[in-house]
Amino acid sequence: MADAGERGRAEVLAVHTEAPGEVPLRRAAEALLRGEAVALPTDTLYGLCARALDAQAIERLFAAKGRTEEKGAPVLIGHREHLALLAGPAPARARAVMEALWPGPLTLVLPARDTVPEALTAGTGTVGVRLPAHPVARALVSAFGGPVTAPSANPSGAAPPTTTADVSVEVFFKYNAGEALPDMPATWMVRFVGLPS
Repeated sequence: MADAGERGRAEVLAVHTEAPGEVPLRRAAEALLRGEAVALPTDTLYGLCARALDAQAIERLFAAKGRTEEKGAPVLIGHREHLALLAGPAPARARAVMEALWPGPLTLVLPARDTVPEALTAGTGTVGVRLPAHPVARALVSAFGGPVTAPSANPSGAAPPTTTADVSVEVFFKYNAGEALPDMPATWMVRFVGLPS
């Protein structure tokens, strides 16, 4: 995240929640491709996004948060098709839950593919995946074209950020959608491990 560090603070990209705009999405997607981190609103809090399948980007993200690898990180996808990059075929029960509750603040925990960096799984062999409903999060993940991480954009142990101003870790860009996110649980989590496909 050298560029952000050289500037001393992140560039804030103001976006309209319902129509984030092609230019800021492209710039943030390019930053993710370079291995940079981007803070953006998700369904419940501001998340810290990095390329989910890039072990070095995850390592930098964890260092920025002061997070240890004993705690994995959830992953956002822009389309259900992205799930195949992270996990094998979902069990029937998981597919039913996805149909009913995605997109939204629901994290499904599934057996991870071998290509998922161990830091994301915390050595458990599972990965938490969410298809967000927030238009900015969906648009960025779709523009990037693959899964991104989404732990809260705050130092480990600090209060989760619900506005751009609350984001206190080093990032390349911060998305400012102009509103505080709702005061609600960060996400609901359902484990689907050891079930037949």
